[in-house]
Amino acid sequence: MDCFKRVEGLIDATSVEAIDSARVLLDQFKGKSETIAQAIDDFLLDFMTLLFW
Repeated sequence: MDCFKRVEGLIDATSVEAIDSARVLLDQFKGKSETIAQAIDDFLLDFMTLLFW
């Protein structure tokens, strides 16, 4: 759960470094299933869109 709290903190930070940090944190879950990998990719795309909007 600590990972998700850190990702939540990164969302509040909204910086380019936050995207890289979120990607590193979430990469540990990517190999679990195709559904999780797709959800992570979707989240990162939404996060980048929010950041640069």
